[in-house]
Amino acid sequence: PRFGHARAVSIFDRAIDRASRFVGDVLLLPDAAREQMEAGERALTEGRGKDAERLFRGVLEERPGVLRAQIGWARALAATGDSAGARIAIAEARIAEPDDPALALLSARFSLEEGDTGAAITSAREAARRLAQAGGAPFAEACAIRWRAEWRRGRPDRAVRELKKAIAASPDEPE
Repeated sequence: PRFGHARAVSIFDRAIDRASRFVGDVLLLPDAAREQMEAGERALTEGRGKDAERLFRGVLEERPGVLRAQIGWARALAATGDSAGARIAIAEARIAEPDDPALALLSARFSLEEGDTGAAITSAREAARRLAQAGGAPFAEACAIRWRAEWRRGRPDRAVRELKKAIAASPDEPE
């Protein structure tokens, strides 16, 4: 009973923390910072990673805890080929949002790109566990990342299991 109560308080505290972060990051964020993040996201979609990195870093210099900017910065670093920097940026974001499946998925993707199969497997497992209910493409991506990491690690039995999950979750996606 005591343990369950402590866990409920922790979940409640996280919900309050997320709500206050939303208010601070979205409602109280200056228009200039919001526009700068939108420009960074456009730069990413246009393949201008260095510009995006500069824009997101500028937001983070003024507002260090903005999750959207942390994610954008990590994606921009990855786009410029700095996968180690991207992993560090996502690790920092995960401190603020440890239960966010999108962050776990990005962490898995960046870890696999850098060749850290152990970290890729751990992050992909976390993402898949949180995405299992919804299924679909994000869950399939988590399983596919784990499939590749398990294969590289020399565990074809586990790799096949993850590949089957990925195919079942997104049967129309040939990749």
